[in-house]
Amino acid sequence: MTEHAILIILPAHWEAALTRGNEAALDEENIAAFTAWITQFQSNYGLIFVADTFSDEMQWVEDHAARSYGIEECMCHQYAIVTEHIMEDAA
Repeated sequence: MTEHAILIILPAHWEAALTRGNEAALDEENIAAFTAWITQFQSNYGLIFVADTFSDEMQWVEDHAARSYGIEECMCHQYAIVTEHIMEDAA
């Protein structure tokens, strides 16, 4: 098994859900979007071992990775996600 780190831009308000598994601060729309995103992400890249913010600085982003799941432009973090999948096609 090989671990790989992926850098991805996602909403800042997803931080607790992504890094600690705590969805308490998310509304129903964000829980649905987060669940759909993480299901697809893990299907593509494998199980997430660890996720953390890559930078403490947030930025306003229009075209982040959650956009196709119904989350409009918002303040985002860049996250580093470590997965167990071999990432031959990701670049």
